[in-house]
Amino acid sequence: MALKPAHLQWSEDGAVRSTGFDDIYFQPGRGIEESDYVFLQGNNLPQRFESLTTGSFRIAELGFGTGLNFLLTAGLWRRLAPRDAWMTYLSIEKHPVPLADLRRIFSFWSDLKDFAEPLLQQYPPLIAGFHSIFLPDIRVRLLLCFGDVADVLPEINGAFDAWYLDGFAPAKNPDMWAEGLFPLIAARTVKGGTLSTFSSAGFVRRGL
Repeated sequence: MALKPAHLQWSEDGAVRSTGFDDIYFQPGRGIEESDYVFLQGNNLPQRFESLTTGSFRIAELGFGTGLNFLLTAGLWRRLAPRDAWMTYLSIEKHPVPLADLRRIFSFWSDLKDFAEPLLQQYPPLIAGFHSIFLPDIRVRLLLCFGDVADVLPEINGAFDAWYLDGFAPAKNPDMWAEGLFPLIAARTVKGGTLSTFSSAGFVRRGL
């Protein structure tokens, strides 16, 4: 399947907008704060990483976007997780951000450079399919899946401890919030697993 990469528009106030969905990736100057609150805190990850007793933790994300959620999660994992534990982070993205744009975005997040640079060095070509990125120094495996979530999610095996549902707003990107995806997510979630999202749309709440 041919991929259509994300086309970004940069505004003077620092917003990065997807022209395809007419929506922004994050609020200017507030992206880190918002992602931390909604996804890391929303899934109670600080406490869960610190109290981890098994050798692994699995996170799935719908909508890799700029990779900010991944970078923040990798940083938290390095600080708090046991030294013998590994995290698998799977992320599905239909319209991946080109490498040059990703590098420009990452330049604004200097505090995350320890995780951003290894990701940039291994960032795959924008070809549909599954791409593995290993960050052994922080014990993280990133599995990037470029393709439509409706096609990719049924192919995913295993169960996840936490989910980030981070697509653009349902009104802008209805395909990623299709009703048929919710049972697939449920079937791939461990008992006691958690989900978090920016969306407060009624049908999303009912589906979850």
